Amino acid sequence: MNRTVPVAIVLIAATILAVPAHTTADTGPSDHELAPDRYEMTVSDAIETPVRTVTLQETDHEISSLTVVDPGESVSVSVSGPNETYRVYLYNGDEQIVSERRGDGDGSFTFDLSGNDPGSYMLAVQQDGYYRTVHPVVVRGYEVTVDAAEVVTVGDDLTVTANVSRIADAPSPDSVEVTVVDDETTVRATATQTSERTYTASVSTGDIGTGEYSLYAGVRSDDPAFGERAVVGISRSVDLSVEQDRTTTESGPSNGGPSGGESPATTPASETTPETVTQTTQPSATVTTTATGERTPTRTEGTTESTSTATGDASVLTPDSSTTAPDSDDGGSDSSGQSGLGILGAISAMVSMSLLAIRRSRSR
Repeated sequence: MNRTVPVAIVLIAATILAVPAHTTADTGPSDHELAPDRYEMTVSDAIETPVRTVTLQETDHEISSLTVVDPGESVSVSVSGPNETYRVYLYNGDEQIVSERRGDGDGSFTFDLSGNDPGSYMLAVQQDGYYRTVHPVVVRGYEVTVDAAEVVTVGDDLTVTANVSRIADAPSPDSVEVTVVDDETTVRATATQTSERTYTASVSTGDIGTGEYSLYAGVRSDDPAFGERAVVGISRSVDLSVEQDRTTTESGPSNGGPSGGESPATTPASETTPETVTQTTQPSATVTTTATGERTPTRTEGTTESTSTATGDASVLTPDSSTTAPDSDDGGSDSSGQSGLGILGAISAMVSMSLLAIRRSRSR
């Protein structure tokens, strides 16, 4: 009994001392875990992609690039970091290690991908039990090219054609996706197969605004890999410019005239000078016949005026008008303008002369 008690006390003390040590390790990550940027990995033929999250061994990692290689090719890897031992692993889509390299400080490595099936892979730098940095690698089974306009007006739909050709023993495409991306925005659209090798997608630009973007298309299989479906083909990115609508509406003149041009020339009515034509008939000479000093008939001819008025508007016609002034003395005139009283006076004079001649002959 006396020996048992001291043993129990030692065990309890050991347990108490061990708990804080274990708690400290679990509650706070090491200095290396807090500073993953101490390690940098550069992989050959890297392509910039939208920032997204991938999962490796139940740990999330943000990535912004990947490398695409053909089956049988190799990738070159450069690692820079502290002078501490680390390992570079190559994982397949099932998160199994297919190859590894050991390093200490800055190092360069080559991974031969011969014999690896098309699909998604992951390079990871592990140090002290933590993944310091990761980089996706796609062994492509499809060659993908895209055909799209380089400039599009904001709000319009952009039609993208993806041409997909099988280049290796790869699973059939589960989907073909088109992605438009810049530093802050990512828009994805699933393409529809229109022929054996052609897929077409319509991307709406209404929600992304004006600016410069990158566009690419990728082929995914239905095999899971790193928290998403495996990529088995991806195109090179192309530049896309989304611009403001260049069509502007020109406002018309303030007086309500036609818009987008000069107002038609018009002549105000007040500026129209009518053309006046006056025709004047001169009076004929006054004929005076005197018979024995008794009577002197006088003929006065009226004046006839004709006025024609024309305005500058060819669509308005003003017919000519004629006005005949009546005789002021005789009360009427014939159509030729001769006074009826003048004719009677002439006849009377002739009669008087005849009578005078008869009288003279009788007196002889």
